[in-house]
Amino acid sequence: MPPAARGAAEDEDPPVRLRYLAISHLISRPGIARLLGTTTALSADPEVPTLLGRPLRANRARHPQGRRPRGTAVGRGCPRSIRAGTCTDLCSRVAPVGSDSRYAAYEADLWERLAALLPSAEDAESFRACRESGHQEAGLWMLTQRLLEQQVPISDRTRAEIEVLAEQWGERLARHDEIIACVRDSDDEASIRLLPDDRTTPVPPARIGLANAALTGLLVVPWLECLRCGRVLARVHAQEPWGDLRYLAAHYVIWRHTASDDALQVFDESDLHSAFESLLSCS
Repeated sequence: MPPAARGAAEDEDPPVRLRYLAISHLISRPGIARLLGTTTALSADPEVPTLLGRPLRANRARHPQGRRPRGTAVGRGCPRSIRAGTCTDLCSRVAPVGSDSRYAAYEADLWERLAALLPSAEDAESFRACRESGHQEAGLWMLTQRLLEQQVPISDRTRAEIEVLAEQWGERLARHDEIIACVRDSDDEASIRLLPDDRTTPVPPARIGLANAALTGLLVVPWLECLRCGRVLARVHAQEPWGDLRYLAAHYVIWRHTASDDALQVFDESDLHSAFESLLSCS
């Protein structure tokens, strides 16, 4: 590490110093070093240490105390399954252990399936290493870049799974355009799809016939659609005073276009995986 960057790290609090050490270790591995190349920058400014040109401090917004719970090997930052999990040393929110372990198993399997899409064995190894070292965000960046560069065809369901994985790790906005630009597998029998942009306009719940107290004052953004049963999974966001949607969803909802209100399913922000599982249940 350059002396200036090392000095900046030493001025930071312990979690940020650990991140500097983790990045130094990460880029020492040949496969990851090739992946990151010149896109990794360790800034001398203690306010803007970066990985892939993006502030590390941005991850603090994803956990109440800005760092992941001790004893977890899930990785840098704090995904929804962990932010809602048992974090007794950092926050008081507790979710059932079973849901977290179920999601962890699903993500491990998904990561392997996505690695298998990469034609290069070296790329697949580097992609796995991103998860093992806790750099899922870098892994998602690598995945979408390689799929686009090598024109790897993917099914609509795989595209939806990548999008949901990116949402889980707070990377949906950064990766969405790349995900929708990936080549579609012409042999795929479509079962689930990302809705086109012209069908994802935020609307008040009442405008699409959704009535639930949890949605009051929020906006619904249609997101994924099951082509077999017609159900739609949407994100539900608060609106900022300046007009933009709040970065993180407040809820996720599933409804059927022609169904009555009692068919509406509302999921908490921390329960994205259960919402996606429910949408996939007929696929």
